[in-house]
Amino acid sequence: MTWSKINPMRGSGILKIIKLTLCNFKNYRGENHFDFSVSPDKNVVLIGGMNGSGKTSIPEAIRLCLYGRKLNGQMINEKKYEAYINDMWTRGEEKKNMQISLDVAVDENIRTTVITVSRTFKKKGDSVEEKLTITQNGRELELIDSSYWEHYLRKLIPIEASRYFFFDGETIRSIITSSDHSDYLLMAVKDLTGISELDVLRDDLLEVKKRITRANSKKEIVKKIEQFEKDVSQQMAEVGTIRYEISLLQAEKGELIKQKNDLDDKFNRALGTKEEKNNKIKKEIEHQKSLYAELNDYVQSYIQSSGHILVCSDLIKKMTEEAKKENDYFAFSFSRERIEERKGAILERIKEICGDPVMYSKIEAIFSEELSGFPEYTGQPILDLTHRQIEVIKGEMLSREFELDEFISQLRKREGVFIEKEKLQKALSKYSDMSLDEFESALQKFNSSISEINGRILEKEIKINTAQQTIQKLRKMISEEEKSLILSTRDKHAIGIVDDVIDKIMIQTALMLSENVDLFESNVNEMYSLLKNKKDMVTNIKIDRDMRIHLRGSSKKSISVEWISEGEKSILMYSIMYGLVKLSKKKMPLIIDSPLGKMDSTHVEKIVSNLYPSLGNQVILLSHDREVTWEVIPLLEPIISRKYLLTENKIKIKEGYFK
Repeated sequence: MTWSKINPMRGSGILKIIKLTLCNFKNYRGENHFDFSVSPDKNVVLIGGMNGSGKTSIPEAIRLCLYGRKLNGQMINEKKYEAYINDMWTRGEEKKNMQISLDVAVDENIRTTVITVSRTFKKKGDSVEEKLTITQNGRELELIDSSYWEHYLRKLIPIEASRYFFFDGETIRSIITSSDHSDYLLMAVKDLTGISELDVLRDDLLEVKKRITRANSKKEIVKKIEQFEKDVSQQMAEVGTIRYEISLLQAEKGELIKQKNDLDDKFNRALGTKEEKNNKIKKEIEHQKSLYAELNDYVQSYIQSSGHILVCSDLIKKMTEEAKKENDYFAFSFSRERIEERKGAILERIKEICGDPVMYSKIEAIFSEELSGFPEYTGQPILDLTHRQIEVIKGEMLSREFELDEFISQLRKREGVFIEKEKLQKALSKYSDMSLDEFESALQKFNSSISEINGRILEKEIKINTAQQTIQKLRKMISEEEKSLILSTRDKHAIGIVDDVIDKIMIQTALMLSENVDLFESNVNEMYSLLKNKKDMVTNIKIDRDMRIHLRGSSKKSISVEWISEGEKSILMYSIMYGLVKLSKKKMPLIIDSPLGKMDSTHVEKIVSNLYPSLGNQVILLSHDREVTWEVIPLLEPIISRKYLLTENKIKIKEGYFK
């Protein structure tokens, strides 16, 4: 069999994955087979599994099988690649071979060709031996060198395109709705439309220009330029490494978001009630907690401001009684002294008036008796308070007693709120093994971890920006040094031709990018109009030349992505991915991990009926049971070709779905 007979450079046709075999790869112990055959009217394969069951391992295995050391788009150095392979081995099966085999069918106008790619890994001491085998329709392609396979595969399933055809819904949703989505979309449009190849051609021509300018030039200048170029290469390598680290962080962030959403779904599901009732219970608990906090603040404030007065209330009462006695004694004492002073004069006048000695004696006896009836105060005066001061103190204490009644009332109310909150918590605990406080604490931990990853991503993006600025400075220095090179007429002519071609490439790149951005925007809006609900905020999506997404409402006002619901974020992500797939014109399988996320039933129904049938000839969904639920299955059933369930049992892959 010769290369020309199977050379796909003629046109890739329609590509489908027929079969995937995994042997001792991650948690796929022994041989495990997936039949991915589909038909035109049943283009969906549904694979269900809990977290950690091996769903994400499927696209990872396909990438490894197809691209080997280039599985991430760039050549991984041998040491890191070997460490990666060792990490992929099923625990306890290191003495056995690890193998990944993939059968793909290429449907062209006249015939269908089945290509089988198989990678076998075998441990040899501390190293790993890898063998790549390629067959066509069951016959090994002996004359095809492995270097040819890279070109063959680039046309069949481009590495660049695979990033957008094999994707994690949570991760892409996170990128699309983040502030750095423009870089992702620009790279996607370039990769899927061939603009990236023009960028490669431009770089190759720049390399040709470099060689021409230095062939017959001064060695010291060339050496200086070469050092600058070496620095540029180091900076670019650093940028590549950082971008790879960012991709790992994005994947980690996507996994955390997925786990957070799973936790939220699990908690709501455990309650066994509808979402509206769950939210009502949660809101009531939040209200009770808020009310309890308010009452608790009042109680603490009252105790701090008036507690010492309450403690001393009996003492203050005794003090006012004692002060009253003092006050009464001094008042009566003063009155008696005045009467005693006037007693003789008064009696003399009575005696003169009545002239009766007997009557006089009786009146004198009454005076003595009345004066002797004044209260006595035996103590020494201490407080020395006026009557008005005593009344003020007594009034203050009366006011405090009223406050005390209010305080006791609020204290009892606080205890009642606490009891009501505890009742609600117990009601929830009947349905869930996690209390609301524990649930909120777990969510907070996820949010903190996601925020921390965002911070790390931002730090790395700043490093990339700094490195790119350094690269620009170095290239400017290279350009300045190149001006001093002495060139022959022939070399100048050749450089002129190269510059002319580079200029044409730059113009063509700009034109292609402009045209494809417009087409991409149209594709995105086409799908979004089919997926959105009437109540959704977004009515139109605008994508500018910098690949930034702008959401517009019915009044054409700008809408922040933070304002839209989780369901709207999901259909935005799907509309973007649909726009990219349609833009690429590639007819490849789509593998979607976490396909639905957190969406309401209406959005789900529209995705199932409008998106999946038109998304591609083959769609493989990797789902948790809380995404594609049994309520969704009837909607999907007409387009499902096969269903699988991943288990933790000895038989890893079972036909069917969650029960």
